Amino acid sequence: MEGPDGALEISPEVMPILEAIHQVLAGGTVEVKVVHRGNPDIFNELKRRVEQVGREANAINKAAGFYLTATL
Repeated sequence: MEGPDGALEISPEVMPILEAIHQVLAGGTVEVKVVHRGNPDIFNELKRRVEQVGREANAINKAAGFYLTATL
């Protein structure tokens, strides 16, 4: 999200990715092409965080015996 308070909008760079996710959630198939790679350190940190969230969500749900966390 970007923009001034009261007028936030989804970044134009992110919108195609969000629309692709919507297609997948609706049963469609998409292709992703990375045109220019970003900073590898930031990329790896974001990837690590996603993996950590998955592990933590699974541990919480397993301990509870049902889904307490949101899933996508």
